Formats: sequence, C-alpha cells, structure tokens
Amino acid sequence: MVHFGTSGIRGVYGKDITEGIAEMLGQALTQRGIDRLTLARDTRISGPNLQEAIIDGFSRTAAGGQGRGKDRELIDFGVAATPLLCFGTQKVRAERGIMITASHNPSQYNGFKVWDREGMAIGSHEEQEIEILLNSQKRELLEKAKKAKKRGERTDEGDAGAKVTAQDIYPAYFDAVKDAVSLAGDSSVLIDPGNGAACAATPTLLKRYGFRVRAINDRPDGSFPARLPEPNADNLQGTMDAVRTTGAAIGFAHDGDADRMMAIDEKGHIVDFDRFLFFLAQKMIEKTGIRKIVTTVDASMLLDELDARVIRTRVGDTFVAQELAKQKAAFGGEPSGSYIFPSFGLWPDGIYAVFQTLQFLEAENMALSNILAQYPTYHHARMKFFCPEDQKPKAMTLLKDKIPESAEISSVDGLRATFDDFSLLIRPSGTESYLRLNVESKDKAILKEQQAIWEAKVKEAIR
Repeated sequence: MVHFGTSGIRGVYGKDITEGIAEMLGQALTQRGIDRLTLARDTRISGPNLQEAIIDGFSRTAAGGQGRGKDRELIDFGVAATPLLCFGTQKVRAERGIMITASHNPSQYNGFKVWDREGMAIGSHEEQEIEILLNSQKRELLEKAKKAKKRGERTDEGDAGAKVTAQDIYPAYFDAVKDAVSLAGDSSVLIDPGNGAACAATPTLLKRYGFRVRAINDRPDGSFPARLPEPNADNLQGTMDAVRTTGAAIGFAHDGDADRMMAIDEKGHIVDFDRFLFFLAQKMIEKTGIRKIVTTVDASMLLDELDARVIRTRVGDTFVAQELAKQKAAFGGEPSGSYIFPSFGLWPDGIYAVFQTLQFLEAENMALSNILAQYPTYHHARMKFFCPEDQKPKAMTLLKDKIPESAEISSVDGLRATFDDFSLLIRPSGTESYLRLNVESKDKAILKEQQAIWEAKVKEAIR
C-alpha cells in the first residue's frame, strides 16, 4: 500500500519507492484534473529515473483522466531545492508541484512531496484522495499485467505527449530573496549544502550579496559522500570544525533538499534548537508587528516566554503552514530546523532562513552565541519506547488518565501536558512502532524526577 506520512511518500528506493509508483503519481494528478505541473528533484542517484517516470505518468490519460496528454504542461526545474520548487510552482502559476526527495534521510531513500498552487504542502484530505487513486491503480495494473501476460500483450496505454518544458528557476528565486532581504554582506560565512540540492543555490546567493564565502561539501552528489543529509550535531562535526578553523562569523548547513537549515555559531557550536527558534520568532514578531507565531507540540516551553500568542500544531511543516495561513501569523518553525516565513512563502525554506538570519545578525551587530546566551535555559529528556502499532491507542488512553487535572492538556498531537515547573509530551511515532516521551524543565532536579516518573508510567501503559 502507498501511504503519505508527515512528509509525503517516502521509503527505500527499489523497495518502497519505485518507478511504477512515480508513474502512477503523475497519472493520479491527471485524474484529479491537474493540467499544469512543476517538478524538481534533489541530487539522489535514483532521482532521474523517478523524474522520467512521473513525466511518463503525467503524459498519459488513465481511465477516468481529465483531458488529453497534449493539453497538459509539465515545467521541469531539474535539480533544485524544495524551496525553489515551491517558489516556482507559485511563480509559474502551476496547479501542483512534485518534489522528488527524501529530505534528510540517507541516500538509499527517496520519495515525493506534493505542493499546491501557493507552494504550500497539500492537506491530508487531498493526500488521502491521491492515496486511494494510487492504490486503486496499483491493483488495476497488477490485474492487467496478469491478463496481458497470458495473452502476450503490452500493458501500456494512454495518450503520450504532454508538453514538457525545462526552466531555470534559480534567477527568479535569487531576485525574490534579494528584494526581500537587504544585507551589507561584509562578513565571512561558511556554508555546507551537504552535496544536496542547495549546492547551486545558497553558496551562489551568498557570493552575490558580497559575503566572503567558504563552501564545503558543495559538489552535487546523491550518494552524500561527505556526511549524512540530516543536519544534526552528530553529522556536522566536520562542518563545526571548519567554522572554527576558517574563523567564519557563522556557519550554515542544509539537508538533502534544503527545506531545513542548521546554524553554527562563530565558536563552531551548533545552535541550541530551541533558543534559535526563539530568536527567529522574536525577530519576526518585531519585523512584522504581528504578535502570533506557529510551532509544533514538541517545541520548547521557552517559546511561551515570547510576548506573543504561540499556536501549537501537530509535528510536520504541513500543519505549521496550514495554521500560518489560517492565523496570518508572523512566523512558523519547528525545532528540527524547518522554518516558514509567510511574508516570503508558505513553505519550509532553509535557504531563505540563511539570509533572514544574516539580516537579523547585522541589525543586532552581535555574535550569534552572545545573542542566544541571553535567553533562558530549558533542560530536556527525550526517549522512545517500543510499542506495537495495535497497542498505541490503548496505551495513549491509559496515559491520558494518569495526567493530573491541574495540568494544561493539549491533544493536538499525542498528549502535551504543561505544569508550573515542567512539561511533558507523549506521542505515538508516525513512522515507527514507538511511543515518544519528551520531558522539559528549567530545573535539572525536577527534570530528573519527572523523567523517572513518566518513564515508568509509559512502560506500564505499554505493558
């Protein structure tokens, strides 16, 4: 069965993700009446094959399809980061866009994420409708293949011939960023695109602003030879060392499709996720005058110290974007390094985040480490416990009954309980057979105490 997770359809290439699924996805969009589609891919080795399969599927009229292949147009942006695909979908007024990527997953993975005409990830209702079409097609194709094999016939059918246009979206995106963000560009910056889709984007744009740029891992290579795509402390040791040895004022790293960004301060330390999210949120509130931000249930209590309304959604940039559009908030972000700037676009944009950060730092005229040191410190404990899928609902019900009435409870995504001196989040993993437990407090002793209490309660509920 083909299934949309929190970040589209994703899995191991050749096993979970195949050319057949890619072709059916292109065909499913025609069945939904889509006649103008954009397409891009990150640098993964499996990308070109999946790209061609989507084009083939979009060029065909399956049973129930709308119109004919020759009336459709697919605009191919080639290798481009997710932010460029989203920006381009809006720019060329396409009805939908498909990004071929597995984002921060290792090289053997790939997948698809579908975006709407505004460059925002499609909602769960549309994902479910596409799922139904994909799984229906899969069954039909298998039956046709069996019958055709008996008769010795070919199984391909439909009208090929959708217009396919290659387009360079980079210049328009660069111009849009430069129009939105003014920078003096007089400092040194280290950039690590991780051999991914931002290799031709972030380093080039930094140079156009006039920054003294040191780029590492900036050769496109979908095997990701330098480091794993996820920009976290374990994978960025070499990048942090490079910031220190080059004396850069700041460093930035991307994941495979550059929907994420991770900052490294001038001392070569990866930023505290929660403090950095607080920094961006605070500055965007000041910049826009809008006292509303959107984040996820797993974000720190620190954000509640903002002089603004903090709206928490389910984990995933799709849900953050939807709430941003609904609330017309100033900013949306997740502790994972996914940031959305509604004044520029309703998509997670790790590239734009680099330049918005640099603008804020120029205005502060202070090193990033000194800025973040001003914010309160919250301590975290993050754990996960094996829990079979069929036991998750019962375990969560039992845990809800164990939360005291004195807590402020949210069930937007799992269970989030906020107390005077600590908070906890218990949520079922959307991709693994685990329950996740996050405990947070300013006081280390309270954290340790509550961690032990709730670890025991989660284990008991699973049993």
